[in-house]
Amino acid sequence: MAGARPIKTSFTGGEASPRIEARSDLERYFTCCKTLVNFWPFVQGGVTARPGWRFLNESADSSKRSYLFRHIIDKSNAFVLEFGDQYIRFYKNSARLGAPYHLASPYLEADIPFLQLRGSVDVIYIYHQDYESRKLSHLGDTNWQLSTVHFDPPPSFVADADISGGAATLTPAATNGANIQFDTSVGVILAADVDRQIIFGASRAIITVVDLATRVHADILDNFPNVNPIPAGQWFLRGSPSTKLTPNKKDPVGASVTLTAVDDAFRQADVNAKKIVKINDGVIQLNLFTNAKSVKGTIKRVLSTKAQADEGTWRLEDLSFSAAFGYPRAGEFLQGRNGVSGTKAQPTAWWLSAADSYENFATGKSAADAVAYTIAAREYNAINWLVDNGPLLIGTGSDEIRAKGPGVDTPLGGDIVPDVRTQDEFGSLPIMPVKTPNGIIFVDATGRKIIALAYSSDVDRYQGTDLTRVAEHITKPAIAQGQIAYTKSPDPRLYFVRSDGQGLCLVYEPAEKVLAFSRMITQGEIESFAAIPHPDGDRYQLWVQVKVTLPSGVKRYIGYFDDKAPEFAARAWQELKLDCAKVYTGAAVTNVPVGFLDHLEGMTVGVVADSADRGDRLVVGGRFDEDLQEAATKIEVGLRFTPELTTMRPAIAGVNIEGLNKRWTKLFVRLLNSWGCEINGKQPLFPTGGQPMDQVALFTGDKDILSLGWDEDQRVTIRQPQAYPLTVLAIFGRLQIEDPLG
Repeated sequence: MAGARPIKTSFTGGEASPRIEARSDLERYFTCCKTLVNFWPFVQGGVTARPGWRFLNESADSSKRSYLFRHIIDKSNAFVLEFGDQYIRFYKNSARLGAPYHLASPYLEADIPFLQLRGSVDVIYIYHQDYESRKLSHLGDTNWQLSTVHFDPPPSFVADADISGGAATLTPAATNGANIQFDTSVGVILAADVDRQIIFGASRAIITVVDLATRVHADILDNFPNVNPIPAGQWFLRGSPSTKLTPNKKDPVGASVTLTAVDDAFRQADVNAKKIVKINDGVIQLNLFTNAKSVKGTIKRVLSTKAQADEGTWRLEDLSFSAAFGYPRAGEFLQGRNGVSGTKAQPTAWWLSAADSYENFATGKSAADAVAYTIAAREYNAINWLVDNGPLLIGTGSDEIRAKGPGVDTPLGGDIVPDVRTQDEFGSLPIMPVKTPNGIIFVDATGRKIIALAYSSDVDRYQGTDLTRVAEHITKPAIAQGQIAYTKSPDPRLYFVRSDGQGLCLVYEPAEKVLAFSRMITQGEIESFAAIPHPDGDRYQLWVQVKVTLPSGVKRYIGYFDDKAPEFAARAWQELKLDCAKVYTGAAVTNVPVGFLDHLEGMTVGVVADSADRGDRLVVGGRFDEDLQEAATKIEVGLRFTPELTTMRPAIAGVNIEGLNKRWTKLFVRLLNSWGCEINGKQPLFPTGGQPMDQVALFTGDKDILSLGWDEDQRVTIRQPQAYPLTVLAIFGRLQIEDPLG
């Protein structure tokens, strides 16, 4: 019989894929686990049983899913926002604000997970491609205002125009050739439409002569199909009117200006749509139609001159943000500018506002002017997110892109062309990434990979690292659409929601070779996470919404993981150890008051009375169906969850012991501030010394289990079936290995 003394001093590899079960040649194999559930890893190497979450209240409408978002003004003004179907509720300092205060909103249940929120002190900009952008303003803790953002002016572009408003058919005399006659069923053509293109699907023709309001001649650039007539609403004009145009003044901003064309150039619909005229380096928004040669507007950016502009030197543009063209789906603040991106009509475009003017998107030639850019990509993938990381990082459905000014420190501005370059090609979902010291963390386009994007000086670009490479199973079936939560301190961790209702915890510190996933399972389905600074100011607080199915039906509950319950300030451990938990404090009782547990009616709950785990009770009438045997002054009640850790098969570096029978002749588990556990189904003793549990000192040291029997695996499974703390630092012992020659 051969012997070995393997030791597992670190769990910094987290839960690993079954695909690496045979890869004991990997250094990381020795830090991984087969199973790591309801444990949170430490950067230092150990793992701790997560705290339970405290029940706060039911969501406003349990029949529909809601989502939690964070907003941090400063450490003492940190809020969790509950966005539900057409409402918003607010939380601060571990409590709901101003019950029953809530705010009406336009956002429907199905659209809420696609919202992107970007806060600037006490104002939150809210983006969704199907809704006008809005601002949520904090006027007071129970005084919030939701208003539409009035971009002044908004970005604009030359869109294909349905000049008849869906009223006129179009009949070409031929499918190809030059000088081809096109007739419209209604007189909608203007003289200045010469040189514009007729568009029908992939077919194009350029107008060379305007004969009548119902007739033009055009050169066909791309053949037209044999469709006569082309139905109304399916053909368009591309480009701006071609005529000379004269403004009657050039400044100031806000002034009314008259634009006079030599030829008929404008339609009432142009003014109704509040289109933009860009002329002589200035920006004018139309507001009054006089006739086809004369319109009025408001100066949004001063003109360099009021001289007449020649054909082809001015443009008539549509608003980029509208019901017809969609609204921004993503936003970010960068270098004193408001960045937005990704409408339905311009999915690969992004814009930066004028400097220190978040709602002014007037482009120009000065450094302070707004920036407009459309990414020319091999694939037509929408921009899903923007992140300020010094340069602007842009995530699309196929690429990760960097945009910056030329040179080293040149900021982006209207006077320069941005330097835009693809960095990597994972692609992403429209889930807002999280910026950490170790990179931008985002979910890839499949929803199955979690990527860290960080700058590499070796290749002078941002590179993505697939954090799920050795744990590809951990995201299955997929990461759910919604927010990623990030607790910065005391232990930096990221939290994701899976589409099956499990939560994921990730600790990632590449400098320390830490990349550890664990899973979070509760009695219910986790639907949303949010993280904000704790009211105590010394750490972060993780909030959660959970869908719980009671015998009476579905409930959606909101709460937070409580690692320092104030009721247990004098106890050796302060964290709650049950989920959806409430704590009774008061006179000594053998049962909680009637209705105290209404939120868990009909459920079997765990009971911790005066810090001792008293087993389970059924909730009937909002209290226990059976009184406790001993009265208690502090009773924690909630749903049980089980922390469980199972190791990989034991291995010895450089030695093949696969397929050989093995047994632990002695097995030790090193614990820190713990009480109770099971090691491979056996329970080590944790004597209290006759003290009540609320006075006992937690155990730190080694617990051993003798002779666990022979088999080929010899995994070690550590569970915590009771509502007590458990932190595992190491597993070691003497492993007896069958001699293959014996």
